[in-house]
Amino acid sequence: MKKQLAVFLLMSSTALADDSCTFDRQHQIDVIKVAVARIPGGKVSVDPTIARWKYAGGGKVVFSYGGCADLGSSVTLSEPRKTAKSKEAILASALELAKTYWTPEIVGDPMALEAVTNGIEAATQAGSPINWETGLELTASGFVELYVSHKYAKGVDVVSINYQSEL
Repeated sequence: MKKQLAVFLLMSSTALADDSCTFDRQHQIDVIKVAVARIPGGKVSVDPTIARWKYAGGGKVVFSYGGCADLGSSVTLSEPRKTAKSKEAILASALELAKTYWTPEIVGDPMALEAVTNGIEAATQAGSPINWETGLELTASGFVELYVSHKYAKGVDVVSINYQSEL
């Protein structure tokens, strides 16, 4: 389901940009423009509902915000590393991504930031292991899906936060 959400977000923002969409495409584009203006180094992609940041050392962030029938967002941090991040480092990265990209000043609503913050705090306090094959599912009112995912392969560590909001 998570891979479907990511694919859906990318496809829906570009393929369905007409009047039949539930959500305002210009608002989606404006969210990305605000993010690029507020966070140094960002560039809007060919698809204007996606922005990218590249950092010294090879790290990069991809932020997407959009949808036609469903509104969602994804923020992914990829960085070269010799070893995979620990659970604590993954959750810290996820929280930092939410605090940077899902602020009310950028997405216009504090719900995603609050839900991720509360979910990560609960996961940290629980102290139980997380199966990163399925990710950390966070439950929160107002979201169909909200989760943190992690993958490490071939020297690249990837942390992603994703949501699909309810109508």
